[in-house]
Amino acid sequence: MMLEHTHAAVSSEMQAYRDLCRHLEQAKVPVDIRMAPIGSGIALQSPLSGRSVVLNRVLGWGVGQPARQTELDPIARAYAALGKPWGVELSPSAEPPEITNWLRAHRARRALATAIWSYDFDNTPLPSPLRLDNGLDNGLRVRPWTPDDGDDWAELLTGVFGVDPQVAALLATLPDTPAWRCWLAMDGHRIAGAGLLFLGENRLGWVGWGATHPEYRGLGLHKAIMTARLRDAAEQGCRLVTSETAVGTTARPDPSYRNLERLGFRPVHTRHTYIAMPRPRQAG
Repeated sequence: MMLEHTHAAVSSEMQAYRDLCRHLEQAKVPVDIRMAPIGSGIALQSPLSGRSVVLNRVLGWGVGQPARQTELDPIARAYAALGKPWGVELSPSAEPPEITNWLRAHRARRALATAIWSYDFDNTPLPSPLRLDNGLDNGLRVRPWTPDDGDDWAELLTGVFGVDPQVAALLATLPDTPAWRCWLAMDGHRIAGAGLLFLGENRLGWVGWGATHPEYRGLGLHKAIMTARLRDAAEQGCRLVTSETAVGTTARPDPSYRNLERLGFRPVHTRHTYIAMPRPRQAG
């Protein structure tokens, strides 16, 4: 069962980004994000990555099909041409073991670990909606996105994820497509938090791009928005939903990690991100 969840976690995330790039092309949104195949995985490439590698990274490589060293070279050259840091999200089930040596040869070094989670609707009770009553003047409430909501929520996500503000133009169009849904935490008419839900193939869902405005952190918004997305996914017929969080430490546990654990998510595995920094440009 856990191997099934491992493959589902890899598949659902890749499905989400494939659909994002497909929508970008179809809708002709003027945002520069590209996707290239690399063996069993995909490589996201964009000059709009800002301080993050979220849009310059490889997903799913070596999972379900052994990776080949020759697959990495052209992708590494493409990232080098961008002059941006890039990463490889390496699943523990990726084959062959030599992948890590190939990455080191491209000056990629292991960075922070990420916890991968799954929520199995057949074996986990659906969480009850969370009441938000934090004494704010207008009160807080969580509700689905509507076409009248503007782009503030998308700008919040790009700011928290550290990507170029131009990416907000793409994110803002996603909830108006069949596969994507968005939930918002509102303080009156102000966006306090947001999170996306992707409805993929084989009744798989993926929850990602969730963020809380800095002024509203610690009020339970992340957990409330995640609960709303889980209940929405169940209503849309999902059998399994996957997500990712930082691992944290015993001394400094990650709040999102604890929230998913309390909601009934189960850990699938821990994956490591290998990050390569751009080479300095030579003078002359």
